[in-house]
Amino acid sequence: MTARQATSDLVVAARIVLRGARAAAEPTRQGLFAELSGQLAPGVGVLIHEHIDKESLTMAAKRSGPVDSVTEQTFPVRVLQAKRPVLVQFWAPWCGPCIRITPIVEEVAAERAGVLDVVKINVDEEPGLADRHEVSSIPAFVVYADGAPVKAWTGAAPKPLLQRILVPFLR
Repeated sequence: MTARQATSDLVVAARIVLRGARAAAEPTRQGLFAELSGQLAPGVGVLIHEHIDKESLTMAAKRSGPVDSVTEQTFPVRVLQAKRPVLVQFWAPWCGPCIRITPIVEEVAAERAGVLDVVKINVDEEPGLADRHEVSSIPAFVVYADGAPVKAWTGAAPKPLLQRILVPFLR
């Protein structure tokens, strides 16, 4: 068995152990990782940690919460016919800034529920929607009000800036 195969097997083992602890609090997961890392050759624990962190961020971005995914079929009802303003986030699971801003977008969605709808569109799965919105870089955002786009920008923003951008559109 090569070192690469052994590392791959250890990554799989670590993933299984940590998945079993996903329902547990973060400190429990960190403790399991620390215990597992202590039993590995130097450097292997770092590789596993980096892999698990990336996987956790990607899963967090995909997870359902206050932000629903929208498709070509659901876009007209969820965005164009919405009674409230809608923040549309264009993203992809391979996009680091998209994954990092998703928890911020979800927080804003939860805090503004009832006055703002927030949806996300995976540009890999819905290229037609991305093309129609001329999305050439992600993360990209579009605010819709009364069925029309009223504001668009590209790039991750800290929560206070995102909130300031949205204020004029909240009723």
